[in-house]
Amino acid sequence: MTMNNRDVKSVFVKLIAGLMLAFVLVSVAAPVAFAEETTTEQSTEAETSAPEASEPSSELSKDMIGDLGTMLVANDAARQLFLAACGYNAQGAYLKYKGGYLNDKGDFAFDSTLGIEEGYEQMESWDEASVYAIEILRDASKNAKNEVTVPESLTEADAKAIVEVMQTAVDLENNGNFLDAILRAIGFALNWATKYLTFGTNNYILSLLYFGLVIEILMLPFAISQQKNTIKQAKLRPKEMAIRKRYAGRNDQATMQKVNQEIQELYQKENYNPMSGCLPLLIQLPIVMALYYVVIDPAFYVLGQAKAFSSAIAQYFTTSAAAGGFGGTLNSDRGTIEILSKLGEQGIDAFESLKSFAYFSNAEECFEALQEIVTAGIPSFSIGSWNMGLTPWSAVTSGGEFFAGHWWLLLVPVLTFVVYFSSMKINRKLTYQPTTAANDKATGCSNSMMDFMMPLMSVYIAFIVPAAVGIYWMFKSVLGTLKQLIMKKAMPLPTFTDADYKAAEKELYGKNPKPPKAAGSGTRNPNVRSLHHIDDDEYDAKGNYIGRPEQTDDQDSKAETKNQKAPAMAEPLKDESDKHEKNDASDDQNS
Repeated sequence: MTMNNRDVKSVFVKLIAGLMLAFVLVSVAAPVAFAEETTTEQSTEAETSAPEASEPSSELSKDMIGDLGTMLVANDAARQLFLAACGYNAQGAYLKYKGGYLNDKGDFAFDSTLGIEEGYEQMESWDEASVYAIEILRDASKNAKNEVTVPESLTEADAKAIVEVMQTAVDLENNGNFLDAILRAIGFALNWATKYLTFGTNNYILSLLYFGLVIEILMLPFAISQQKNTIKQAKLRPKEMAIRKRYAGRNDQATMQKVNQEIQELYQKENYNPMSGCLPLLIQLPIVMALYYVVIDPAFYVLGQAKAFSSAIAQYFTTSAAAGGFGGTLNSDRGTIEILSKLGEQGIDAFESLKSFAYFSNAEECFEALQEIVTAGIPSFSIGSWNMGLTPWSAVTSGGEFFAGHWWLLLVPVLTFVVYFSSMKINRKLTYQPTTAANDKATGCSNSMMDFMMPLMSVYIAFIVPAAVGIYWMFKSVLGTLKQLIMKKAMPLPTFTDADYKAAEKELYGKNPKPPKAAGSGTRNPNVRSLHHIDDDEYDAKGNYIGRPEQTDDQDSKAETKNQKAPAMAEPLKDESDKHEKNDASDDQNS
């Protein structure tokens, strides 16, 4: 089965769109998958440590403590409420949430941004707090896959034993797998550039721009190869136009297949591979996707902290202050770039509650790891006073006060669209555009759709990732356009005259390059649309279009009888072809 250039382009466009869609789905689904992974790991830890959690003088059995702890680990909202009720918060007070903690579906609904002063009231004694803690356990048990037996009363020792079952030790030594090692090498290069090539500013954004420039330089041999391949295709244009001209005006499937077949045979004869120009783009896609993870998680990939530290600090950051966490929100999976941005703005003292964070058994070691980052120097994610470590989506979801100070974040996706759309238009003018049939409306429609769909896709991605990614994306688009402009000047595409096109027709089809002509005219009959005879009943013997009038049953019967006497209209085409050959021979003799 052969593919014409239009089919190759269509397949490639679908491939790019599919990869970008997959990238969007991964970026949306990754936080959910990561949350499930974290829950599973914590559940395993809870089950393993359950027997040891009964050391405090608890009145509950070991099995009940383990079941309750495991159940709470599986429901983060219930766990946060339970910790707040038991006093495991930044202030060590028993807190009761004023609002309801179950939504209409019966699930726990908990806003991690709620602070101690907002939505909570303090309780004076454990007796009052324990009543609320038991209520939380009962509701959590109802929503669990397997209901858990809940005690009628709960002591402080019981609560402490349950909390210890929920705790997990953060692995601060694991540096990830082989793929992580490759990405960390990129991250260390970024870190080096941030420290030594940013003129003392320690600016992470500037090092990203350096990275984009280096990638373009490394990809230059592929770009040259692609330009050579494009020139080779452009040189075949006269012959390809000759093929299309021979069958111009015939739009049935059989004719289109014949055109495609002859074009593919031409490509094979000239040793041209339409797919060879796709390699540079396919190579760059994994680089962009890998860079996404490096950018959003500088704590692991750039600053060298353990892999589990990123997920642990993200869990602490998103846990409510009422449950002992920071009380922040993240818009990207393992988004330590957002956390480090906050750390740079507010200082290490704002993260003091991490020392006693009840989710981790080694919370103090986690705080020490965070201090190491501050001591080594937090990269600057800002351009001037604008913090590019934040996501544009946070400007929409974080309320009016945040938006008033960070409205400029919305400029990033808007500018991304403008730059990406403009780059596509300019690049299309700078590069060779394959020839398509004049009546190929599908290709024109596809190009118009992609002109908007691809930039709009980039806008969506720029909304949900840190603004630094959008800045990098715009910079890469500008670099790509400049590179294409240089390529066109250094390796220009060939141009052709009418004589070149006529020579190509003569080389392919000799002295008879044109299809049959209409009787009595010097031009081919534009109404003859097919290589087959499916349209013959719409033409008379001289090739004149007579239409297909509606017929009655009697007329159909007469027409059928007439058709039996007069065979299908094969001869007029043949006759016209013979006549066309005679005319060409006569023209040659006269010349």
